[in-house]
Amino acid sequence: MKAFWLLVTAVILAAALMGAIFLLTEDWRAQFIGFSALAAGSGWAGAWRWWQQNKRKRNLRQGLIGRLAEVQRGILQDQRGEVLVDGVLWVAAAPKSRRDLLRGEQVKITGVDGVVLLVEPLAEKNSPALSAGEGDLKRL
Repeated sequence: MKAFWLLVTAVILAAALMGAIFLLTEDWRAQFIGFSALAAGSGWAGAWRWWQQNKRKRNLRQGLIGRLAEVQRGILQDQRGEVLVDGVLWVAAAPKSRRDLLRGEQVKITGVDGVVLLVEPLAEKNSPALSAGEGDLKRL
């Protein structure tokens, strides 16, 4: 909604400036130059705003790398699921995992691919360290 009102304001300002140019001179070349300058300026401002918003989003996603998340919708091998990070659901994939990641399991965020978080399980199930008893761990 905010973008709509920003657009309305820009159109009103452009119309007012073009009206002022028309009142000052009836030369079509001055009107053309004024319109071109307004169009180029608004195009540049819009592109700059879009770039800044995307830069913030990229920085936010990059800042998640190394953090822990909880699987909310199971991540099957070669498919996507969802993870919860700070109360926000993110689409996630586990390309390096050799098993399915189930709901409630803790994972570590290892990378970002567009808007998809890349995750790995904290520890592989059925590994000797997890299935071994306390006495077995001392020998490892």
